[in-house]
Amino acid sequence: MCNNATCITANNGEQKLDLIATKASQIDVVLVDIYIPKVSELDATSANRNQPSDPPKNLPVVATTADERWHNPKCCLDFGFNSVLPKPVSLSQLDKTLRQFAA
Repeated sequence: MCNNATCITANNGEQKLDLIATKASQIDVVLVDIYIPKVSELDATSANRNQPSDPPKNLPVVATTADERWHNPKCCLDFGFNSVLPKPVSLSQLDKTLRQFAA
């Protein structure tokens, strides 16, 4: 699993937006649940994509969800996600996906 990776966590969408605003240069990839509390992940990802600067504008965002409506990769791309991992997520798939987007 991604050796030497550092994980920064947020308990809800508001915290996630704050972390990205203050630590964007330290983040290689964002892993989120589509149904994160407080601020929906659709709104949060849209807010990131609409930023004038990069990062956070082009930070890779990988969504996780058990909702089968989101398992179509094109659907996720249309909403600004770079990839989607259907739940339950296997460690090998998580590792592969994070490595794909991490610097």
